[in-house]
Amino acid sequence: NIFVVHQQVQETLERLRAKGIKIYLDNFGWWINSTLYLTQLPLDSVKVSQLYCNVLNLNQDSKKMLGGIVSISKACGVDVAAKGIVNEAQGNSLGTLGFESGQGNYYSRP
Repeated sequence: NIFVVHQQVQETLERLRAKGIKIYLDNFGWWINSTLYLTQLPLDSVKVSQLYCNVLNLNQDSKKMLGGIVSISKACGVDVAAKGIVNEAQGNSLGTLGFESGQGNYYSRP
């Protein structure tokens, strides 16, 4: 039963948070990671998929979408991090949209 599994996951995450462990949801917005998790799981932060962050410079619609993800996340009390930052301009743009942190080759290569 998927409800039982979800409840077990939620309880486990809550126990981890009670011990001071931060919970991050990776690749947010991609595939099965959805906005429902923002209210159903005890998350500290979401890392937005680099697929979203890489389209940032394409057009204003991309920026609106990313701004929406930031707004929804923050409204749910969840911090937002960007993945796949490749240059300073991209990092600055994401910061302007409200991203609190980021990761990518611009900061450190794997």
